[in-house]
Amino acid sequence: MARSFETFDSIAAELYALPREEFIAARTERVAQAKADGNAELAKKLGSLNKPSTAAWLANQLARHDPDQVRLLGKVGAALRDAHGKLAGEQLRKLSQQRQAVVRGLVEAARDLSDKPVTMAVVRELESLFTAALARGAVARELAEGRLTGAKQFGDGSNWPLLADADAVPEPAPRKGRDELDRKRALAKARRELADANAAATRAREAADEAGEKFERAQRDATQTKDRVRQLTEELAEAQQAADAAKAAVKPARKDRETAERTAQRAQLKADQLAASVAELEEA
Repeated sequence: MARSFETFDSIAAELYALPREEFIAARTERVAQAKADGNAELAKKLGSLNKPSTAAWLANQLARHDPDQVRLLGKVGAALRDAHGKLAGEQLRKLSQQRQAVVRGLVEAARDLSDKPVTMAVVRELESLFTAALARGAVARELAEGRLTGAKQFGDGSNWPLLADADAVPEPAPRKGRDELDRKRALAKARRELADANAAATRAREAADEAGEKFERAQRDATQTKDRVRQLTEELAEAQQAADAAKAAVKPARKDRETAERTAQRAQLKADQLAASVAELEEA
C-alpha cells in the first residue's frame, strides 16, 4: 500500500536507486498502488518514467555514492557558462581543460560502480551524459537528483553550443597544461585497460573454475561407473556359478524323480493286488 506522505519525487528517487533490472517491476507496482489509492495523476506520472540505460543508471548511482564529484561537475559547468557569457577566452581555455579531466574522472568513477565489464558504448554514453550536464544546468540538476534515463533524452550534443564554443578558442593551451592533460588521459586509458584486463582475468578464472568442476564431476561419474561395472561383473559371475550348479543338479534330480516314480508304481501295484485278495476273502 502506498504511503500517503510519499510524493512523485520521493518515489521516483526510490525507483532510480534500485538495481536497473528491478526498475520495470517496481514501477509497475508503484503505478498499481497509486491507482488503488485513487491517485490517477500520480499513477500517470509514475508510468511515464523511463527505465534508465546502463550508462544512465551508473551515472545515477555515482550521484548517490559520490555527490561531491557531481557537485564539482556542476561548478565547472556553471563557470563555463559564465565565462562563455563574458566571452572570457583565457578562462574558457582553462575551464575546457578542467572539463575534459572532470568528465574522464567521472566516467572512470562510474565504471568502478559496475559489477561487470563496461562496454565502450556505455563509456561513450557516460561521456555524453556528463558533457550534457556540463553544458546544461537542467541536465546537471537531473544528474544530481539521480534521475537520468539516457543520453538520447538530451540529443546528440549538436545543440550544446556552449561546449562547442569553448573548444573552438583558437589559442593552444600552455605546454604544462597539455602535459598534465596528456598524463590524465594516459592514466584514464591505463585504468580502462586495467579494468578490462581484470574483467578478462575474472572471466578466465570463472571459466577455469567451471572447467575444474566439470572435470571433477566427470571423474566422479567415471569412478561410480567403474564401481558399478565391477559390481555387475561380480553379480554376473555369481549368477553364472548358480546357473552352472543348477544345470549340474538337473540330471541327478531327473534320475531321482524317475526312480521315485518307479517305486511309486510298484507300491501302487502291490497295493492293488492286496486289495483284490482282501476282496476275495470277504466274498468267501
